Amino acid sequence: MRWISFFFFLVGLQTTCLAQIYLTPAADTERIKQACSLLQTYAPKIYEAVVQHATMQLQVGRDGEIFASTNWVEPGDPKIIWIMLGPGSVRERSINHLAGTIFHESLHLLLVEERIRNGVTGFFKELPETQQKEEELRIYLLQLDLLAKMGTQKEEIEEIRRWMEPYKNPN
Repeated sequence: MRWISFFFFLVGLQTTCLAQIYLTPAADTERIKQACSLLQTYAPKIYEAVVQHATMQLQVGRDGEIFASTNWVEPGDPKIIWIMLGPGSVRERSINHLAGTIFHESLHLLLVEERIRNGVTGFFKELPETQQKEEELRIYLLQLDLLAKMGTQKEEIEEIRRWMEPYKNPN
């Protein structure tokens, strides 16, 4: 529970940026809007701090991985926040799962910004592996809590639990 409080603290530090933009085909945009609407209801502080300002774009990983998602902050005034979503996350999963993915990436963005404000290297891939695992595990736990609140199907929640297994041992 202390991590939830920590993330709300981070949300309070969020600065302004551009309004939400979708760089996706129309059907994908509609699904993303539905997922964002869920976040506006179930995670309004995260929605207001990150989601409503993010540019959402479809992305396929270099290895063909269709479920890859990532995030990026371009500095400037106003800054530009990107959340890139794999086609599998957008097209092959439920709206709840997609909302959870956007929520997950939003939390990473808040942590990046917090690290930058503290003068620490901000980006996830620049962190030591132990810190990456700790951050990923914390975010997955918050994502699971959100998915449960939204009434997500048990199978999808179990899938996320399997994804977080490698992060449970920080060594």
